[in-house]
Amino acid sequence: MIGYETPPVIGMIMFVVLLLTAAFQAVIALEAGELIREKRALGFIRLLYSLLAMISAVLLIETLLAIASVEGGIFFDIPVLPRYVSVLPAVLFLSKAKSPVELPSQLRPVSASFFVPLLRLPLADLLPMPLPVIFAVFASVWFVMDTVWMLLSFRAYARTEITRSVMPDIIRRINHGICIASRKGWILECNPAFYSLCERIGIHKTDQIDAFEAALKELQEAGRLDISYLENGMSLRVENGVYFLQRSSFKSGGRTFVQIAFSDVTKMTRTAAQLEQENEKLAQENRELERIISDIALEEIVCQRERLCRAAHDLWAQRLAVAGLLADMILGKKETEIQDGSLEEIISALEVPAIAGLAENFGDLTDVLRILADMYDKLGVELEVSGQAEFSRRQQEVLCAVFREALTNAVRHAYARNVCIMFMEDREKVGVTIQNVCLDDSTDIAEGRGMHDMKTRVREAGGAVQYEKSNLFELQITFPKNLMTEREVCL
Repeated sequence: MIGYETPPVIGMIMFVVLLLTAAFQAVIALEAGELIREKRALGFIRLLYSLLAMISAVLLIETLLAIASVEGGIFFDIPVLPRYVSVLPAVLFLSKAKSPVELPSQLRPVSASFFVPLLRLPLADLLPMPLPVIFAVFASVWFVMDTVWMLLSFRAYARTEITRSVMPDIIRRINHGICIASRKGWILECNPAFYSLCERIGIHKTDQIDAFEAALKELQEAGRLDISYLENGMSLRVENGVYFLQRSSFKSGGRTFVQIAFSDVTKMTRTAAQLEQENEKLAQENRELERIISDIALEEIVCQRERLCRAAHDLWAQRLAVAGLLADMILGKKETEIQDGSLEEIISALEVPAIAGLAENFGDLTDVLRILADMYDKLGVELEVSGQAEFSRRQQEVLCAVFREALTNAVRHAYARNVCIMFMEDREKVGVTIQNVCLDDSTDIAEGRGMHDMKTRVREAGGAVQYEKSNLFELQITFPKNLMTEREVCL
């Protein structure tokens, strides 16, 4: 009779708490069917929270009688026999231990919830005060916390699970055909998409899986259907589309069912074929690109070899020209004038072109002209430079090689002892003219390796080469002004 020994405020609070708890526990027992599909698990949850709601109702009635007695001044004898219902949750827990019930992890009750009601057995009232009051308050608070926790778990679980009322509607609306049959092959349920896809390939509604498969074989034998067996199903090809059929089995409630999945994969097949064609086209373009790159690499090798040949020709042609001039000088001297150092002088002079050979890539046009003038002056050849023009860095590199080759040709082939170099510039072009006297006035010109290399270099730099021969040999190199960059003055 602890209701008579607690302050009225505590009694009112416990009354409200127990009223809400009993209501929420009843809600849990009713809503469990929306989330739990397995019958034993559903029955277990409903029985547990029905018992807890009953216990809360018993405590609620006791509190209500105590409050009414205190407020009305009339003592009511509160029966304790209904309170023995608190033993039933513990009995339910023990039965569950012998025969386990599979529950979703989010919806498993706390084990203490089965034994906390034992604190409200009638024997608890015989304990010295204030223990019975403490037990009653603790049990009420525990019921509230457990009920709130389970309600929140139900809401969270409902957000992640599709309930049984929603699943059939989803299956009926999807475009993917689904057919469920018993273990013996009798069709139990099919969605509309399955029957629609069957009509497309020419199969009418059947009641057995065996009849469905027999219809597929008849269509194949009649040539109206092409079946390809894949690792995880079958590919069905008809005149107007491609379909995929997959058969599997599953267990539910201890029974085995057969499931047939039927899909229209026409768009996917066409897309895959298109992607395959595009991939083949890309592969062909890649092979063509590799061939072009290979040709470019081969061309670069040939160009590099050509540059090496030009450099070798320029070097040895100039060495021969210098050697010829030195030989002329030695032959022109008297025997008494030849000294012991003549051989060393010849070797030293022959090494000069090797230094000048670097001018093509690293020299300045003005410096190259000065080096060539000094070298040929020592050999009895006079260079006359006149005029002024501005050339780009690339054009200067080309002209360095041109001057070296032109002077070599003049000395070797025309035996020239005087060479004129005249720079010119106007609004449209810049250039240079090289003149030397010839041994005869014939107009025939034999174009050799040196002249060919010279023309190639000039054309690669965007210029043009013109030459003519009479009693004078005249070589003219011009460049358009719009191709000039990094202009530098050369006298």
